[in-house]
This record gives sequence, C-alpha cells and structure tokens, in this order.
Amino acid sequence: MVKYAPPELNLPGAKMANLDNMKKLILLLFLSQALVAQTLFAQDAAKPKAPPSERHEFVLPNFKTESGATLPKAVIVYGTYGHLNTGKDNVVLVPSHYLADYHGYEWLIGSDLALDPSKLFIVATELFGSGHSSSPSNTPEPYHGPRFPVATIRDNVEAVHRLLTDDLLLARTTTRGILAYPGPARIKLFPQIACKFLGAGSSGVPMNPDTQKLIIPLDDNWVSAAAAPLAAIYVLAPPDEVAGRDIRIVSISQREAFVMLLGSAFNCVISDPDRLRRQFEATQALANATIVRKLCYPRSLESLPLVREAILADLCAHKSEIATCKG
Repeated sequence: MVKYAPPELNLPGAKMANLDNMKKLILLLFLSQALVAQTLFAQDAAKPKAPPSERHEFVLPNFKTESGATLPKAVIVYGTYGHLNTGKDNVVLVPSHYLADYHGYEWLIGSDLALDPSKLFIVATELFGSGHSSSPSNTPEPYHGPRFPVATIRDNVEAVHRLLTDDLLLARTTTRGILAYPGPARIKLFPQIACKFLGAGSSGVPMNPDTQKLIIPLDDNWVSAAAAPLAAIYVLAPPDEVAGRDIRIVSISQREAFVMLLGSAFNCVISDPDRLRRQFEATQALANATIVRKLCYPRSLESLPLVREAILADLCAHKSEIATCKG
C-alpha cells in the first residue's frame, strides 16, 4: 500500500521549514505560558493580604423565628476585626450578603480602605442559612435539611441585635494590670426592680422575647467613661449558702475561683470545642491574675446598701492603693 503525501512535504526544504516553524511555535507557547504565570504571580503579590480577624460563635437558646418555629440552639457565626475603643463608639456592624461568610467584605477592610480596623471595631456576621450559622445542613432534627424553618431578615436582625447587646466583661491585660472596660450606658432590670431604683417613670425596651427584663438607658454621669483597673471579682454564692441576714465575703483558692467563675459564665448549650477551649483558658487566666472572692448575702433589695459597704470595706482592707480607700 502506497501512502499519499502532499508534494510540498516530500521536499527536503519544506520539511526543514515545517520543523523550524514547529520549534518556534513551541518556544512561543512556552514564553506565553511563562508570561501569564508571571502576571498572575504579580497580581497575587500586589493584592493586599486579608486583614487579621477572629472567628466567634454566638449561641441563642430557644430562638423563636418569625415563622413560629423555635430552634433549641440557634448559632450566629461572626468575625471581628480591630479593637473596641475605651469610648465603645467605634463599632461597625457588617452583615454578610447571601451565600457568603464573614470574609465576604474583606475587600473593604484594611488601612486606607472604607473600614480601617486600626480605627474601627468591625463585627461581620453571617446570615442564617450560610452553612456556618444555623442552616439546614448543620441543624439537628427536628429542623434538619428541608425541615429547617424559613429564616427572614427580621430573624437575622433579632439574632444580631442580641449578639451586640449581650452582657459581657471586656478585660485586657496591660502594663497597668488587668483593665476592665465599662459597657454601654444602660442597665438590664425587671420592671418592678427598675421602678424601685429608677422611679416609676423609668422605661426601656424588652431585652428579648424570653424574659421580662428591660434594657434601660442611663445618663452618662451614671457610668464610667474610661477603663478602670480590675481590683477584684466578687462571685455570688448560691442562696443555700446564705445564713439569715448575714453578709459575708469569703476568700477562696485559685482552683475554687476558676470553678466559680466558669460556673457563673458557662452556657450549657455551647458545644463548639474551640470556643470551649478559649473560654476555659480565659477563665483560668482571669482566676490566676485577679483577686476572686465569694460574696454571700440575703437576696433582698434592702440588703444592697449593706452589700456595697461590705465590698468597699473588703477592697480597702486588701487594696490600700484604691482611691476610695484613701483619706
């Protein structure tokens, strides 16, 4: 069998020309590939690095949705950038867009960008259904998969509002010791207690649907505007340890301090191992670095002035450098 070949390919000169052209084509492809790789590398190098952030989870037990369903354990995942200032007026909330995690707006976060973490404390939250916050895929029965309730914008607003208004103690270790940063100018009280201390005209907004407590704004002159050294923590003893109307302050060991602090702040619905580890480590550090005492007193409003006097006397007995003890 004789194979047909075009006449030009049978010419020795044509064969050499085709070989040279093939070499040139291979060299051109190699150079173009190297150029593309170099360009992509330069783009990656020029792209600003993602700002450092911390991931957190906020658990809402028995969260009732707008549709009427109650999630036994709703979770909001969020990230924080920057630090809260002493005036607590640099917080910026950045809710995620649909199908995004809290990193979704990092192209806006950075020095010389719209959200500068050196000046702002940025809280970036993830919507319900994101796959990290409570979602069909990670919620146990009876709300797993298609049985997950419809999450509305109102549900997300309610959950994030609780996140931002939750009680917390912000303490930082500095060269001056541990500093405690005061919270917002507000107090959370039951209506009858608010009437007793603030008068019949006191009013506030409900803290959440699960309690009658109100969030009541306070005048600026009723709160501290700056961080203060954390002199001591007084942990309330259980009512069954209170004898009659006696007010007692009891010294406890670091081990007892750790257990009592953890018991006072522990939330039984939190099961995330990383968050539990951070909570244990922070509690241990606080118990080791701070004076912790047990406070026993009868649970009555009439006892509160005497409780205040007992605490001040205890501070003066152990901390003579405190301003209230001088003179």
